[in-house]
Amino acid sequence: MRPIRILLADGHQSVRTQVRSRLSRESEFEIVGEAASSERTVELVASVRPDVVLIDPIMPDGHGLLAISQISPQVAVIVLTAFSDTVMQMELKRMGVRHILDKGLQSERLVDAIRSVINPSS
Repeated sequence: MRPIRILLADGHQSVRTQVRSRLSRESEFEIVGEAASSERTVELVASVRPDVVLIDPIMPDGHGLLAISQISPQVAVIVLTAFSDTVMQMELKRMGVRHILDKGLQSERLVDAIRSVINPSS
C-alpha cells in the first residue's frame, strides 16, 4: 500500500520539526516536503503532489489563506493553528479545509485526522 504523502507548511521550524517527528513514527505516512512560506507551499503542492497538506493559515508572509485557496480540492487540507477565531474557521471550512486543529492538540488527534481525510469510512 502506498504511504499517505504529507506536506508540512508552517512558518515555525520548531512546529514542523515536532509534527515531522510525531508523524515519522507512523509507517503509513511519508513527509514529502516542508514549507515556511505560503509561496513555497503552493510551489511544493504542485511539484510533490501530496495527499494531505498540514498548514498554518497565519504564515510569516501573510498569505496563508491565499495558499489554501490555491490548493487543489483533490488534496486534503488540515489546518493547524494557535488561533480560534470563529470567522476564520468559517472561512476555512468554506474553502474546503477538512479539519481545523489546535497546534497544542494531542498528537493522536492529528494522526486520526490525517487517517480520516484519506479513509473517511474508517
